Amino acid sequence: MPKIAKVLSAIEIKRLADRKVSSNAFFAVGGVPGLLLQVTPSGATSWLLRKRLGGKRKSIGLGSYPAVDLKTARASAREQLQLISSGIDPIEKKASDALELRRRAERRVTFEQLARSIHRRYVESGKWKNAKHGQQWINTVSTYAFPVIGQMAVEDINRDDVLKVLEPIWNVKHETATRVRSRLHDVFETAESDGLRLPPNPASKAQLKTRLITSAKSTEEHHYPHLPYEDLPRFMSHLRESTSKSAKVLEFLILTNVRTDGVVNARWSEIDLDRKVWVVPVERNKSQSKPHEAALSDAAIKLLNSLERNHDLVFPSDKGQPQADPCRVMIRNMQAQVERKYVDPTELHANGEPRGITPHGFRSTFKTFMEERTNFDSMVIERCMQHKPLNPLDKNYMRTSMLQARLEAMNVWAGWCELGG
Repeated sequence: MPKIAKVLSAIEIKRLADRKVSSNAFFAVGGVPGLLLQVTPSGATSWLLRKRLGGKRKSIGLGSYPAVDLKTARASAREQLQLISSGIDPIEKKASDALELRRRAERRVTFEQLARSIHRRYVESGKWKNAKHGQQWINTVSTYAFPVIGQMAVEDINRDDVLKVLEPIWNVKHETATRVRSRLHDVFETAESDGLRLPPNPASKAQLKTRLITSAKSTEEHHYPHLPYEDLPRFMSHLRESTSKSAKVLEFLILTNVRTDGVVNARWSEIDLDRKVWVVPVERNKSQSKPHEAALSDAAIKLLNSLERNHDLVFPSDKGQPQADPCRVMIRNMQAQVERKYVDPTELHANGEPRGITPHGFRSTFKTFMEERTNFDSMVIERCMQHKPLNPLDKNYMRTSMLQARLEAMNVWAGWCELGG
């Protein structure tokens, strides 16, 4: 029968620790089988638990004395014995736990680090045809999420943290907020698949639906304010009083019905004056998988012929770069010059006042005019707007660009811009 060690008191332990020894000495503490106090010649003392594991005697360190007192050492020794009785080697477990801690530390990335990494991956894989859309992805996350959760580890972020990002804008900028939520969801989904956090996804609809209450007002449909086509001749007459570069850009936008990004980045190398076609590249051609051949009316060609051709850009700034938002600037300047403002009577501010027009709104002006005042086929009109055919069969079987019909349509449009009919 093994000898049972005397149960030593804290005072007795202190006396043992103060002993001078010429070599490492081990003293049974009692109270827990195998618990020892180790005293070294240098005066350092520590706790050990000696047990046979896998047929070998092993010493399990429990900390130094007096940093770890007697009571704590005995409690720790009992925990180690419970592990052993469960078939677990405490030494191997300690090494495994330390390794897991190191791995977790290596895996701990901040939300901002992961979001920027995902954005780079998206860009490199060609997720977006238009670089502007990719920039919008990271811009919205940078604006709304980074200030709140950007420096938090992704594994620590919970639903309440996500709510701090979304609640302030959910009913104020609802469309933007829904996009931010979707982008947060993508980041956390990636974190889960990469082993950087555990479910659930704190930005999922299921997690947020009872906390993010959408007001009826925030989901009201809003459009880009447009100018009624009846007022377009007045606007064009006013616009042509200016000889500025911004005025030329805006006029070309209206005459071609191409979006702002396409116009400000237009290049002479894309324009074929003989065919009366401007080929808008895919990256500036929203929702399309191939370049768009914009039909150029006689008025559009006349405008182009009036411009200097000393740069590949059709409308370069003084620094030789695409102009920064010239159409919006031009409209703002024109609004300041007239008593009867250019407004959309169907789009109202909260106070009931009609909203001022926007560059993109001229596409609605074009569409409304063509549908109400001309007999052109709807497919021709949609092609003039760079829209995909609504009917899948038309998309599959209608291979013509309908250029001649579109040229006629754009000349009718230009005639209305000039004279109002």
